[in-house]
Amino acid sequence: MITFVLLSRRAPFFGPTDADTVASVHRGYFEFSEPSWKSVSSDAKDFIRALLTKDPKKRLSAAQALDHKWIKMAITKVDEGGAIDILTNMKAFRANQILKQAAFEYMACQLVSKKEKEKLGALFKTFDKNSDGRLDKSEIQQGY
Repeated sequence: MITFVLLSRRAPFFGPTDADTVASVHRGYFEFSEPSWKSVSSDAKDFIRALLTKDPKKRLSAAQALDHKWIKMAITKVDEGGAIDILTNMKAFRANQILKQAAFEYMACQLVSKKEKEKLGALFKTFDKNSDGRLDKSEIQQGY
């Protein structure tokens, strides 16, 4: 998935809702139809297909992935323009994730009253044992 994102600026599996995204992952279907894929080599696409194969028995192992033609070529020849494109794609993908999170937070704020927000904030603080502003799995399990 990481290679797909680095080369295209988007995730291979997505949907308008989280449930649709999960369903897309379960189907295991993805395509190289975006314009950004036109400049990506067939070897790179083959590498991604081999790693995103739904059946784990048919998917490349880590050792096989390192032995793939595209990786071997990349080790001996680094395209500076391609590397810059990949860095740009990483930044754009991260910015998209930040924007998506902000939109979700905005929607959540619009759905509850001030009193409900205060209650939710207090509940969150009781779960957040280490006061880092995030809930990890153990904090959620303990709070539940």
